[in-house]
Amino acid sequence: MGVYKYYKRNKFIYLNSNIREEKKLFVCGHEIGHSIVHPRVNTMFLKSKTLYSKDKLEREANLFSLSLLLHHCDFSEFNDINHICSHYGIPHELSYLVKNFC
Repeated sequence: MGVYKYYKRNKFIYLNSNIREEKKLFVCGHEIGHSIVHPRVNTMFLKSKTLYSKDKLEREANLFSLSLLLHHCDFSEFNDINHICSHYGIPHELSYLVKNFC
C-alpha cells in the first residue's frame, strides 16, 4: 500500500494510487512514521537483503500513524471502534490499538 525509501540523504514516500482515500491517510501516516522514527532505515533493503525482523519498525510506524489520525478525534461522534477504523482507514486488525487512544 505504501513504501518509504531513504536514498542518498533523500526521503521518498510512495502510495498505491488504487487504495481508498480514507486508507491513504493511514498509509501515508505510517510511511511518515518510518521517515521520522527510523529515517535512515530502508525497509525494502531490510526485507530483501537481511534477516532483520521488521516487526518492531512496523509497530512503531503504525502507532505514529494512529497518533496523527486520532490526535484530535472526538470519539463521541462514533458508534464504536470499528466505526472509527472504517472512517479513518485504519486496518481492523489494529483496532485493539485504537482503544488506547479513546
